[in-house]
Amino acid sequence: MTARCRRHNRRGGASVVTHILSRAIVVALAAQLASETQAQQPAVLVPALTLQNIALDFDEGRNLMYCYFGRADRTVLRIEVDSVTTVTTPSACAGMGLAFVTRIADAEFLMQALRGLIDGCPQFAVVSAFYRTEEVELDGGRLRAPRALSVIRGATAVTLSRRSGG
Repeated sequence: MTARCRRHNRRGGASVVTHILSRAIVVALAAQLASETQAQQPAVLVPALTLQNIALDFDEGRNLMYCYFGRADRTVLRIEVDSVTTVTTPSACAGMGLAFVTRIADAEFLMQALRGLIDGCPQFAVVSAFYRTEEVELDGGRLRAPRALSVIRGATAVTLSRRSGG
């Protein structure tokens, strides 16, 4: 994949990357209660249906790029994805973030790739790499969801959560 984004070396640079686990959908719901007494953790909130569709693309062998649309609250490093569309290049994404499917599950490699992508594309608040799928429990049912690694610009930790109403 070739990114056609301007090189950008902002003060502060890319954030540290941590795993976004699809099972964190459930964990984040419990953490939501704890967040009332603690400072809010950085988070990428994605509707459950969107996660299911990305998992289906992954499982059926489609290696797509997704453009995230929604809101980014940089004061608390919270990304709320409202909708997703597929794009063929990072420069074709007019949204606030970019995600892609990869068959490479090497965390060190993915962290470097994501850091390079967010450094090279200052228009993105978040970049994600979906590298496998798994079954997770949600609201008493089972959900096929992707597992991902992500970078939120300025974050030191990230959690993937199901957005309310999604």
